[in-house]
Amino acid sequence: MLASIESRVPYLDHKLIEEAWNLNEEHFISNSVTKYPLREGMSEYIPVHVRNAEKKFQRPGRDAYLVYNHFKKNIIDFLSTKDPLNILNNERCLKKYREDVKNDNVQAAGLWFRIFTYLIWANQL
Repeated sequence: MLASIESRVPYLDHKLIEEAWNLNEEHFISNSVTKYPLREGMSEYIPVHVRNAEKKFQRPGRDAYLVYNHFKKNIIDFLSTKDPLNILNNERCLKKYREDVKNDNVQAAGLWFRIFTYLIWANQL
């Protein structure tokens, strides 16, 4: 979400995107249900109670564990190299990330996860 970019890799197939752009706006909501084409398209694969859920599911685990342990080396590696889109101050970000790791800053973990997914995306260009 940093710089208005979201990573939705399974749904980035160009054919799906082209179909979605060809739909009229009213097709995206049906009987007050949002994301209607996506929900219907997955009806064979996702149980009804999941497909019709009104609230998002939280994945198990803490963001802090992922970004301060599991992805730590990757994040440090990314922040140690030049950002290809030049929107991050890498030295300042790297210093802040190391402080947050040391302090197990749970509140900043979500932001670091988003920065990490941005860095992965940006390095694919």
